[in-house]
Amino acid sequence: MTAQPTSISPRPAGRALLLLGVLVAALGAFGCPRAAAPPLEPRPAPPEPSPLERADALFEAGDEAAALAAYEEHLAGPASEGTARALFRMGLLLVTPGSPVADPRRGRELLRTLVREHPESAYRAPAEYLLALQGEAAELRRQLEEIKRIDLEGG
Repeated sequence: MTAQPTSISPRPAGRALLLLGVLVAALGAFGCPRAAAPPLEPRPAPPEPSPLERADALFEAGDEAAALAAYEEHLAGPASEGTARALFRMGLLLVTPGSPVADPRRGRELLRTLVREHPESAYRAPAEYLLALQGEAAELRRQLEEIKRIDLEGG
């Protein structure tokens, strides 16, 4: 006996899946009624940055005058964890030759204040290093002036 070919007909489960697919496609194409979504409430505005955060951002952006003013505003407030950083960065801005806000004397005063009032700060060692460099630079300038004076005297 030979097997007779059977016709291929979808099984009931296959038909259900096919109908489900058609239904999903129809709903996707034509949409289905939905309940209205509640209105979104506006997000609150982000908090204003603190003077220290603003000063750090200005310092990183290279806006020396604005950074210096913002660090001064921070120091005018109560002491905080950022006080040592503010003193260091202000000192750095002020002792840097060619800076539009250069004031080496005031910069050294701020660095000395940092060393004296914040001895446990991570900024103490870099502040001491900057102060030492400032001292060496002053000595080299003095020696150069002495050499110039001697040279002019014909010596």
